[in-house]
Amino acid sequence: TILDMVGVETPEGLPGYSLRPLLDGSGDIDERTELVSYSNNRRSVEDEMGAPAEGYAVRTRTHHFFWYAETGEMRLYDITLDPRGEKDLSREEPDMVKHFMQKIAEWKDSVGMTERIDIHE
Repeated sequence: TILDMVGVETPEGLPGYSLRPLLDGSGDIDERTELVSYSNNRRSVEDEMGAPAEGYAVRTRTHHFFWYAETGEMRLYDITLDPRGEKDLSREEPDMVKHFMQKIAEWKDSVGMTERIDIHE
């Protein structure tokens, strides 16, 4: 968005897209139906400062899925019925878990991610 607003050509392969059409009223953008994110900082009751842990999340309009690669821990929430994320559905919805794991794999492949990236030191 910033590059587009100042007239700089966006480098090929840069993830994301410009929101300029929405900001200046010149058009619309394709709505993303799934958003994949990565983190290597996890906060928990056991470790309030967040010990590094390779983690991924996939968010849709209806669900939020978390996967921690190092432990294999998964969580799946229906945020329309359970906005606080209190009922983990990962064991009850194996097909949905498989779908979200595939989305993570596709995202990693699309950005060339082959190993853990340390964001926080």
